Amino acid sequence: MALITFLLVLLAPVAFMVAIILALVKYMSGGPDSPYRAVGLNNNLNQFLVYDASFVPEEFLDFAREFYQEYRDCIQYKDMEKLRTMVSGALYTQLETQIHEFRRKGQTLHTGRIKYGDVIITGWRHERNRDVLPVKMKAEYCEFTTDDITGEVVSGDKAVPEILELTLEFARASYTRSVDFLEKKQVTCPKCGAKYSMEQEGECPYCGNIIKSARFDWILSNLKINPLCL
Repeated sequence: MALITFLLVLLAPVAFMVAIILALVKYMSGGPDSPYRAVGLNNNLNQFLVYDASFVPEEFLDFAREFYQEYRDCIQYKDMEKLRTMVSGALYTQLETQIHEFRRKGQTLHTGRIKYGDVIITGWRHERNRDVLPVKMKAEYCEFTTDDITGEVVSGDKAVPEILELTLEFARASYTRSVDFLEKKQVTCPKCGAKYSMEQEGECPYCGNIIKSARFDWILSNLKINPLCL
């Protein structure tokens, strides 16, 4: 009896550690409460809300609409600096190339007032080290290009709006949780350690390091614009 008691005492910590490891494996690779039970699109957003209970879909959709308006303004004024930390590196390079081409031609792409239709989060997915939320929205607006010298319209139409389907994919680092604005108002530069206000531009005022907002929040990683037939 004493031997059995001794063995139980000896093995109890090992059993406890094994139970913890199995629970973690279950959570990360397929348990019913795991946000990562499937790699790929998961149309059940409730599963994501289990993972991030502070996430508010309505606020996120408002953010997506405001973001797209900001993006169109940046294209029109040919200056992407305002969105520098709010888009992925690859997308930023792509947009800068587009803007450079407008500058080279001496042209400006204009966007009329945007009317939004349905705006929905179509699901979520986990890939590598990030979470991705795709947002689909219908939008109606006039898009036209003018010559910077003459002001004449060289393409598009000032009066006839297009109806478009927009797909914006937002990404952030895995295991990130939504936080209140006041909590993320000030962060630390990962390069020099200086305190950094999220209300400032995306460059650290002390060392010049570009601080990607994906460390703290969502960035736009992909954008698709498709015209819809009337």
